[in-house]
Amino acid sequence: MQRVVRLMALVVCVLLTACTTSQTALSPTVDEPDARLLNLADAYRIDGRYDQARRILASLQAAHPESKAVQLQTAALLAAQGDLQAAEAMYVKLVPGDLDASLSYARLLQAANRPAECVASLTDAVNSVLYERRDDALVLRARCFMQLVQFEAAQTDLETALRIQPQHIDARVQQIRVIAFTGQFDLAEIKMSELARDRRLSRPELDRLQTEITGIRGRFEILGAGFGT
Repeated sequence: MQRVVRLMALVVCVLLTACTTSQTALSPTVDEPDARLLNLADAYRIDGRYDQARRILASLQAAHPESKAVQLQTAALLAAQGDLQAAEAMYVKLVPGDLDASLSYARLLQAANRPAECVASLTDAVNSVLYERRDDALVLRARCFMQLVQFEAAQTDLETALRIQPQHIDARVQQIRVIAFTGQFDLAEIKMSELARDRRLSRPELDRLQTEITGIRGRFEILGAGFGT
């Protein structure tokens, strides 16, 4: 229901802006598509309304065939619909020199259980200290390091991400997982309590994390450190 409300709010915002803005302001430049339409396409994709997203992106692609922003959105739509091969082909073309493309491509690789490739694709993003989404790139690389059973590297990335953005919710969640994977269950429980007080995670999400930590503890007791994910 909340997703529907957010989507409707965005649609209304776009329509109201269209009614109150001059024609000159509404006309995107030759090189840049209308950001409001890109945001609307993104909202449709997130909401699973792929036909609507596709129609907007097709129109923008026709008007701005060289736009990286449109191509990124199109690749994300292809991935959401399960056409991973086509999405990957688009990302590979965009990645050189485009950190947002690198991050999006890395997400696809991580979801496809290709963590080593994910780590490699994030090198530029995590090393670019002025990149505004560097914290997200660090957290994603930490997740891949955990898949590769490289917990020390994962912890280093998470600590860096939390120095950049101390309230990064996913960084805090992944840090709890790393702490558990290294057998520090008392510390993991303390961090869980702190996270519960934050209230940005829902009760079901907290319960799932707690269940995972309990499962890790059980496997750790049987197999010892380094048992993997």
